[in-house]
This record gives sequence, structure tokens and C-alpha cells, in this order.
Amino acid sequence: ALEFLAFLGFEPLVENRYPNLGRQWILGRGDRSDPAYLERDVFTSFTAGTVTSAGGDEPAVGDTIVRLPLADPAATVAELTERGWVTPYGPEPSWFRGPDGMVYEPAPCDADPGVNRMISIWTDPADVDRISADYQALFAMEEIAVDEPVGSAARATILRRTGDGPVTLRLLTPAPGSDTVVAGRASDDIFAQVGYAHFRLGAPDREAVRAAGTEVFPDTGDVSYVLFHHAYLEVVELPI
Repeated sequence: ALEFLAFLGFEPLVENRYPNLGRQWILGRGDRSDPAYLERDVFTSFTAGTVTSAGGDEPAVGDTIVRLPLADPAATVAELTERGWVTPYGPEPSWFRGPDGMVYEPAPCDADPGVNRMISIWTDPADVDRISADYQALFAMEEIAVDEPVGSAARATILRRTGDGPVTLRLLTPAPGSDTVVAGRASDDIFAQVGYAHFRLGAPDREAVRAAGTEVFPDTGDVSYVLFHHAYLEVVELPI
């Protein structure tokens, strides 16, 4: 996993050890002022094993796909494939799971950091409206599209936040008539599942998010760790 991220330009920032749990590496790529700046966490867990849905490496509720901005996506993915670091994931041929367990969506770099910071989450179609409303209420987001095509097999409700902490969130559901099925989450234990994806998200009121979600790791005072509609979030306070 660390070799894979180093190849993509990530450099070590912090390493932590958690007694009886595992280790953590935080890596960053580029300068923080760069619109395509990205950080990744890599965890080892003493209790983790491979947990997947009944369909194998197919979409499950809460599965998270992170946009990976690249100067030349096709060339980079081709070399990653040659090195054995690409496992196909889901219905879109460009999506892949890396050796760090994360699912990536390679794409050209954009001048807008809110486009580069795009997170897609597979969602139960029956819950999309409720989940979208909660993200809007708790994370200062605006719903900008509904039933937007994503490739040929998925549709998305798209949420955006501009200003401080620009980000794009896509709630994915199977496209009508497609063969894609979203399985149930195999486990909500974040320390038991290899590749349990998470991402950091700012909120105007971090305590409100803690109350609405399920705490999965002790709060540090600056960061809250919660399951929020099956997504594992590191929640930080947005500057006022």
C-alpha cells in the first residue's frame, strides 16, 4: 500500500501507533495550496480480515469511491495495472481498488478543488432523499443534481459545498434497467474490515454530527470519528 501511494506521489507526513489496535500512516501529495492536493491514511489493524459482500468486489451500501486527480489518468492506470496494483471494482471500468483497500476514480486534474475532492458513496435507493437532506442540514451542502448519470450503470444525487472546505459528494444508486445491485454492508466494525474506506469532512457544528451518527473511535477534541449513514467520517469543525 505504501509503495503504491509513493508511486502516485504521496509522501509520509505522520505515523501513529495505537496500542492493541494497529498503526496509521498519513501521507500527502503536493502542496496544500494545490487544487489537486490530497491526503490518504493507511491503517493496519490487528483484528482486520477481508470482508466483502456476497457478490465479491461489487458495490455495497456505504462503499466509498475517491476521486484521484492525475495528469494522465490512462497512462498512470496502465502502469499501476502492470505492477499488479489494480483490482477492478463495480460497474465502471475506470474504477479500481488499490492495494491500500481504497476504491479510486482516476480523473484529470481540475482547477476547482471542489471537483478534485469528489467522494462517491453507494446508497440504498430508498434512503437517498433522507440522506441527502441530512448532508445538506449538517454539512452546509447544496443539492445541485438528482438522478445524474454516472457512466452507464449508476445515477447520482450530487451535493456541493463551495467556500471553505469545497467538496463534491455523490450518492450513487443503480441506473434503472442496469444489472447493478447494491448489497448490504457486510460489517460496521471499522477495525474488522480491510479497506473500510473513510474520509474527512468539515461541518459547521461537529457536535450535531456526533449526535446524529454513531461514534466508532474516541473523539480527540479536534476530530470526531462517526458512522454517518454507513459512511465512516472523520468530522472536523468548519471555520466560522
